[in-house]
Amino acid sequence: MNEDNKRIAKNTLTLYARFFINLAIGIFTGRVILDALGISDYGVYNVVGGFIGLFTLISAPITGAISRFVVFALGKGDISEAKKVFGTSILVMYAISAIIVVAAESFGIWFINNKMVIPPDRLWAAHWVFQISLFDIVVTLTMSPYFASFMSHEKFGIDSILATISQFARLGVCFIIMYTSVDKLVLYASLLLCISFTQRMVYRYYCKRHFEECHYKLKFHKDIFKGIFSFAGWSTIGSSAALLRSQGGNILLNLFGGTAANAAAGVCGTIVGVITSFSGNFTAAASPQITKSYAAQDVVHLKSLLIRMPKFGFFILLFFTLPVLLNADWLLNIWLVKVPDHAVNFIRLVLIFQLLEVLSKPLIDAKNATGNIRNYQIVVGGIILLTLPISYVALKNGAPVEVIYIVNIIISFLTLWARLYMLKGDIVNFSSLLFIRKVVLRVFFVAIISAALPVLIYLFMDYGFMRVLITSLVSVITTLLSVLYIGCVENERDFFIDKIKLVFNKIFRVKNT
Repeated sequence: MNEDNKRIAKNTLTLYARFFINLAIGIFTGRVILDALGISDYGVYNVVGGFIGLFTLISAPITGAISRFVVFALGKGDISEAKKVFGTSILVMYAISAIIVVAAESFGIWFINNKMVIPPDRLWAAHWVFQISLFDIVVTLTMSPYFASFMSHEKFGIDSILATISQFARLGVCFIIMYTSVDKLVLYASLLLCISFTQRMVYRYYCKRHFEECHYKLKFHKDIFKGIFSFAGWSTIGSSAALLRSQGGNILLNLFGGTAANAAAGVCGTIVGVITSFSGNFTAAASPQITKSYAAQDVVHLKSLLIRMPKFGFFILLFFTLPVLLNADWLLNIWLVKVPDHAVNFIRLVLIFQLLEVLSKPLIDAKNATGNIRNYQIVVGGIILLTLPISYVALKNGAPVEVIYIVNIIISFLTLWARLYMLKGDIVNFSSLLFIRKVVLRVFFVAIISAALPVLIYLFMDYGFMRVLITSLVSVITTLLSVLYIGCVENERDFFIDKIKLVFNKIFRVKNT
């Protein structure tokens, strides 16, 4: 167990190192690309790219199933089984890619021409983005078994290096876009495809060279196929619902708010993606351990992960979210040349949504590890599927476009309780009441107490840099104190305090006596 904890800590620190580089590059590239493309073209890129993502409804659950079966086989130490899973997965993803291409080239083109709100003079560029995005999806799908194997081996250090190189490549794309005379939107999509393709090929090369299960025979194994499709069949409900929630919401934004609303969503995605990667890094580092612990029947370690991961993921996200929630308007005005309408509200609502979602991620991993997902997918996926029709009805009746994100928050709250209920009985001595008491109530009180004083300061101070500075500093202090003395039990608090002291000692070169 100690080795597993050390591995999680090492993986998390590696992912955080990547975060700081991505933070600086992401903020810069987001501003430059929005300014270079303009609000309309930036919105076209986001809505068309999101629309093509809908065609992965078929593949998303199968990709998740492949990852689960590879990790599970490795957790049992069964390399022979892992090879069978991998070889069958390659054949399956080729078939799925062919189906997606046929569907996209028929229905997709018709939908862009007849339904999407795109300026007529930019329709040809939208078609180029569509074809480029489709090719990117095919490459991603055919390489997904390699990526599943890569993450199963918890090679987060290599992943961070590759992701950082990719970010610097994106930075180079920004400079090219700034000074090119050709169509910026088409060139931007094309260059991002080149980066994505190169990155996927590197993953494939690394896996073929280092992981035994990737030396497979391209052979169809009926029993493996049935297992993957049984798991994926039920997973289709949940993954399709989640994809419809995100990409379908993007289409609703286009239908009711035009490309300007899509541009606001794109800006929101850039900011929120950078912030949420902190908590995402923490849960990603633990995700393979949850599946492996279940496969090895290490119930004690599994229960510890299910209590600590969502709680600490929430605390990490809250630490960076609270200052942004309060000062999103000022930050966007400083960051962007022109702030799209609705962007400030979108950021605040999506951050609240992400705070709720981070609590669910370890529960999802645990349920997937059991393989007993039929009823779970029906219940949770059914709830998520309500997001689009409820949002559509509200928009048709005159609600502002922000209602899409408000509905997402409500649905996220409901699915958390549904996931807890559906996990009942799968893990010995783990119950909904235990999770509510040790996780939900603690994070709720930490959030309320952390926000109280900064919100009061925000309400009584005038808009400007001093309000941003003071509310941010106070938020950091109140969140840190609330986490240590309300969110953590004694051994967790002592651990964090020791680590903080260690960091300060290293920074100021203070030697312990």
